[in-house]
Amino acid sequence: FFFQAEDGIRDLVRSRGLEMCIRDSTSTEDGIPRPYFGHRGRYLYELRVEGETGHGSIPVQAPAAEVFSRTIARIFETVKGPDSVKFGRDTYAFTTGSITSPSFNAHTEVAIYHIDFRIAPTSDPEYILQDMQKVAKEIRQQIADEKGLELDKIPAVKFSIFGSQYQTFTGYEFTGLQDLPGPWLEIDNPVRQQAMQVYRELFECEPPYDQRNLDLDEANQHDPKEGNLKVRDFYNFSTDLTGLAQLIRQAEKDGTKPPQIAYLGLGSGIEEQAHRFREWCPINSLDNAAAYYMALVLKLAEEA
Repeated sequence: FFFQAEDGIRDLVRSRGLEMCIRDSTSTEDGIPRPYFGHRGRYLYELRVEGETGHGSIPVQAPAAEVFSRTIARIFETVKGPDSVKFGRDTYAFTTGSITSPSFNAHTEVAIYHIDFRIAPTSDPEYILQDMQKVAKEIRQQIADEKGLELDKIPAVKFSIFGSQYQTFTGYEFTGLQDLPGPWLEIDNPVRQQAMQVYRELFECEPPYDQRNLDLDEANQHDPKEGNLKVRDFYNFSTDLTGLAQLIRQAEKDGTKPPQIAYLGLGSGIEEQAHRFREWCPINSLDNAAAYYMALVLKLAEEA
């Protein structure tokens, strides 16, 4: 939901940068939406193993399928993401993949799996990736030792950022790399303060945020940039706001100033229902979210 309107609001955008509200679900089961001020980053990697193929009746010394399956099994057993006090543990998931072979009678030639990282804005995706690379190296060496082979005879395990192919309506084609850092709007940001003011005036209450079960005393549960560490005022997943990363990355390549975009999230529907079979949405959350969008636009207009 971009506030790129006419007259006064457009002038306000020029002077303060673009303000943006994303509409992914933030409501409670009672239909009360909550403003969120950040979400996890999304990094999509490809794990790829290429090996020797041949008829299934003829054993292959180091099958790609063996390297592939043992590497993934060990990753599940040993690799853990870092744990942020504010955002919780970083996660990864093996999502989609493919195994190819010249025929049903032949050994696996190429095995691919996609790994979806969801990490805190304060995290570095290299943390998990390096652990996975270490596992792959150990498994290849273990297989080489077991079979009495040189390491270069064992299929390599390659990790790379996955890039989706896109085409615009003008026919321009480009690769959208899936390395999208998560944003966080700090508690002293004027846009965040404004968003909270509009919320309190409209709903006459504080947002009913989920409380995180952290063993923190009163003195240590507040961070000057992240706010109350026990309050979950952010999406657990990544949202469409990751598209901002593409703009920032392009600005870095061009040597220009990154776009100044302040963001928050508030939307109808229940976050835990997202991408689920038979997802459902409280009807009153639609009204509440729409009322908030209008109130926020009117607030912007007042200040223009």
